Amino acid sequence: MPGHIPHSRWLTLSLTGLVVIVMAITAVLLETGRIGLPIAAIIAANAPGVLATYAAIRLLKTSRRAFKGRERTAWRLLGVGALIWALGGLLYALFILTGGHPNETSWWSQVAFLSAYPPWLVALWNLNRHQGDMRRRTWEMLAVEISCFAILGILVVGALWYPGVDIAALLALLVPTSLDLLLLAGLYGCLRRAAMTQDSAYPWIFGAFVLLAASDLGMSTLALEQLLSPISAAGPTLGYALSFMLFSAAASRELAARDIVLAGERTTAATAALALIAAAPAASVAPSGFGPVVWVLAGAVAWRIHQQVRHVDRSDEDPITGLNDARALERHLGGMLVGATDRQPIGVIAVDVCGFAAWNAREGFAAGDRVLLEMAEQCLKADIGPGVWGRIGADRFCWVGRITSLDEARTWGEVILTATTDSHTDLETRVGVVACPWDAETAANALAAIDEALSAASDAGSRIVAFDRGRLDGRSVEATYSASFRSRRSRIEDVIADERAIYPVFQPIVRMSSLAIVGHEGLTRVEREPYRSPDQWIAEAHQVGFGLELETSCIQRITAHAEERPRGTYLSVNASPQLLLSGLLDDAFPEGDLSWLVVEITEHDQVRDYLKLAERLADTRSRGARIAVDDVGSGHSSLRHVMRLSPDFIKLDRSMVEGIDQDSAKQALMRSMVAFSREMACSLVAEGIETLAELEVLRDLQVRFGQGYLFRRPATDMTPALVSSSTGLRPRHVPDEATALHRFDQGRPAA
Repeated sequence: MPGHIPHSRWLTLSLTGLVVIVMAITAVLLETGRIGLPIAAIIAANAPGVLATYAAIRLLKTSRRAFKGRERTAWRLLGVGALIWALGGLLYALFILTGGHPNETSWWSQVAFLSAYPPWLVALWNLNRHQGDMRRRTWEMLAVEISCFAILGILVVGALWYPGVDIAALLALLVPTSLDLLLLAGLYGCLRRAAMTQDSAYPWIFGAFVLLAASDLGMSTLALEQLLSPISAAGPTLGYALSFMLFSAAASRELAARDIVLAGERTTAATAALALIAAAPAASVAPSGFGPVVWVLAGAVAWRIHQQVRHVDRSDEDPITGLNDARALERHLGGMLVGATDRQPIGVIAVDVCGFAAWNAREGFAAGDRVLLEMAEQCLKADIGPGVWGRIGADRFCWVGRITSLDEARTWGEVILTATTDSHTDLETRVGVVACPWDAETAANALAAIDEALSAASDAGSRIVAFDRGRLDGRSVEATYSASFRSRRSRIEDVIADERAIYPVFQPIVRMSSLAIVGHEGLTRVEREPYRSPDQWIAEAHQVGFGLELETSCIQRITAHAEERPRGTYLSVNASPQLLLSGLLDDAFPEGDLSWLVVEITEHDQVRDYLKLAERLADTRSRGARIAVDDVGSGHSSLRHVMRLSPDFIKLDRSMVEGIDQDSAKQALMRSMVAFSREMACSLVAEGIETLAELEVLRDLQVRFGQGYLFRRPATDMTPALVSSSTGLRPRHVPDEATALHRFDQGRPAA
């Protein structure tokens, strides 16, 4: 591996220092008349060539030790380019010795320098290629990037255009500049996916090519102005030397394909935005006839941005394979299971690519995408019945369709197994088969059964396992790796069915100034061994496919006590985005007006379809219910929930409240949240208040509502309208407090 190649930093630095000293001595000797201009020009042209030769040796040596494939090819091409560039100095010396003048340029004196670019460009393209993506999107991405760099190229050419200069001299400037633009375009394609770490070669290659482009620009400009001499060219020449020093440093580091991380469409959008920004100045300085071209390119880029914005959050297509994504397939599976019967069963067949993560890390993400695309194509070509394919995981594909029997589904699974195994010899696949409604009645249960079958296949070393009516290929699950699966499912089913296993508790939410109770959060406790938190029970329920059912049952137990709440207060319940999207939550609420209800959206799971979630919430809000986002500040998606859902309440996580009286940073953050809530026209609820000092600071910061052990722990009953009498806390009266309390007394909870 490149990272293990011995490398002497002192040798590279010493050689660079020697080249700089030689250039300095040459300049001094030229100024004192000790040597002539031709000899000085030859030395100045070949001094960086010494470093280029050294860099070429190191790069070619690295290519022999690198992984096979793209990495080895890239190292070899980088080394070949450096070697050709070093030979360019010898060709320039021949030009001088045959009568050429340093202030003049000739195509054959520069051809070797320019010939170094093709291998460099191919090396960058080799690293940058992304064959795993859908071909249509690949071409769209490429078109946007070509348009962007075309606009930037016209901008540069227009800025450097010199009317009255002969065409040969102009080409001497524009050809290297154009090649540098292509080089930087290829470099950009690599860097947008590269991990820019100290052990990665990408930052060093970036520096080398940027210095190379800057030196080319400086040298070409001097040649155009007829100012080229060893003295004036000292800056560009030093840039060349430092460029190859960076190439040498890169050769001792990793150019691993696993460093590449796909940037996706966001990077394309940024590129398109850059093109639009550069369009106006490019059109103004472009040579005659190029202005309309700029605006045509800019119009095409603007249209692509418009299409991309429309595409956000509305696509059900996996971006790599073109199959349905996990969300779309689960939705399709759920719809088909509604009509599944013993006479018309539904088959679910999943393909798992074994060891794909390690292979992907070794060979690179682009290679992994290419393999996934090949796998998807083989799945689509498999000779099985009609159905729908989707990608349900990083390395997992799934087919859903009608079957006549489990035996038929298993036979089709073997066909798929053979097809996907042939698609790539280095990777092995396993197949899991589920028949519905015998093995599962909901989409979540079917996917849980698939996961169980694949896990059992992996544990037993089998290539295919059928989840046969709760048995794995005819064997009782109690005797396999999955022995606990059915017992866990049974335990969750018992908890849901037992009316005494789940009971509600309530914790008051108070107005901070008056300590009046404005609402209660409904929570649940599970009276069943093993004794643990409700979150742990719900997490296990999701693992076995009953998570939504358990959440729904908990909410039903809470809302059954809605009439017991004190007059003018509301009742809040927790619901996951997945539960809201499923539509099951509607059955948990009583008929009629829901103005007494607040639905708290938990933030622990990422939402993939905010448009659909907003539609679901609109239905709930139309009945009078209000929306809160729970645990804001504790995870990755809470602020996104706030921005996309426009809630009535923002509930601040305990982590933002704990110790706020002693933490100035938390106080500053809380001030910003108060200002933010005002802009969003919603109210803050601080959770987890446990000390009087925390309460006083939150009051001073004008947080309106609070909740925590300081006021009351969760209890089976809902308290009266004030907590100050039982806690000894003192209210702070404000001018509009009487009005606010009057609104609650009238049954209209204030925001």
